[in-house]
Amino acid sequence: MLKLFLIALSILIPLGLYAPASFELRISLNKSIGDAYIEGENILISVETSKTSYLQLYYHDASGASYLIFPNDGSDPKGQIAGGKKITVGKGVDIDGFEFEVTAPFGGEMIRAYASTHPLPIPKGEKLDGGMIHVKASMDKIDMDLQDAAAKLKCELTNTTTLLKTTAKQSSIAKRASETDVYGMSKGGFAKPRIFALVVGISKYSSSKINALRYAETDANMVAHFLQSPHGAGVAKENILTLINEKATRNDILGALQNFLAKSGKNDLIILYLAGHGLSSPESNATYFLSHDTDLKNLSSTAVDQEEITSILTEKVKAGKIVVFLDACHGGGLGLTGVRMRGASTVLSSRMLTELVSKKNGTAFFSASRAMEQSQEGQQWGGGHGVFTHYLVDGLQKNGDLNGDGRVTIDELGEFVTKKVKDDTRGSQHPELKGYFDNDLVLSVLR
Repeated sequence: MLKLFLIALSILIPLGLYAPASFELRISLNKSIGDAYIEGENILISVETSKTSYLQLYYHDASGASYLIFPNDGSDPKGQIAGGKKITVGKGVDIDGFEFEVTAPFGGEMIRAYASTHPLPIPKGEKLDGGMIHVKASMDKIDMDLQDAAAKLKCELTNTTTLLKTTAKQSSIAKRASETDVYGMSKGGFAKPRIFALVVGISKYSSSKINALRYAETDANMVAHFLQSPHGAGVAKENILTLINEKATRNDILGALQNFLAKSGKNDLIILYLAGHGLSSPESNATYFLSHDTDLKNLSSTAVDQEEITSILTEKVKAGKIVVFLDACHGGGLGLTGVRMRGASTVLSSRMLTELVSKKNGTAFFSASRAMEQSQEGQQWGGGHGVFTHYLVDGLQKNGDLNGDGRVTIDELGEFVTKKVKDDTRGSQHPELKGYFDNDLVLSVLR
């Protein structure tokens, strides 16, 4: 039995990197969306295309390793599948000879499927039992190679990605909790890591064309205060930097990322919190976090491109663990009446996630809403906060300890915040927790 480490949080994200194909590609799992797979359970991955095509199915584990799991020894060598007929990988019979059993390490995982109208080259790597291939290339390299091959062959190529997460049995979680301190570090005499936090909140913009937000500044100050409290691990004053309004220019934000966070080492933890407006550029397809001095006519030079953030976090920051909280959405809705919205369409969160998790393990990415949703703020949440940040801090301070062990893990926080925000917004806003991370990572200790 092959033990591959997968699981839940199954959210389908079309990557949209290629020209639209004239056929559909669908992935489903043997559990409903949002249901966690527990240690020891098996995962079945079902794939269906609307017409006969050639399938390549990749599994990316929590360590960052990539595996081609279809085609395999039990399938057509070129991966051909019939249109309208569902195939299932992981049954141990029929098209494959292995099963997927959930085991450690636990956390975020990813499955990525590609279907084409012409067989594409099979990547090189170490062949494993059942015909799987351990591919040495990164997700980005695999993606680029398939895109290039499809272009040369002038064939259609479509793709779908499913994010997954595993969790340990409750007995295993309890044992680990007794052996670890805040942020999952061992109590066995090892030095605690340093914790660096960059907190950015922008309510007011220098441009009159960008509508002000009411509470992004308040949210950032609340988060910074919590992180320095005992429950927030008492982040040292010299290790936290808060940038508010006019202090959060493009140069200020990039400088903090490049210089302040770059002080971290491989055993350290970084917390990055961003609250404000965001925008997607229809001309360049780039996505931006709007700094205080952003000029909407010159986004590339005055706003903070998500690629700049990703590049710094993956190439210049050495921290072994990164937690990103994003209470900013990206689109055209920059300031609506009534309950205010922090932009629309969370394009940045999906793109930044794909970049970060493909290059940096140990990264958790918690965004305020799904793509095409708006992140809301209003006085009804704690006297004036964004709904996401209100429940984020509420969960860390006391109410996110779902199993009553006196600690709030990132998995518990994700479950608590997602339910509360969904309920309070009547289902119009759904926070998303994604990435490659240990879902037992402790973010606060309550007693």
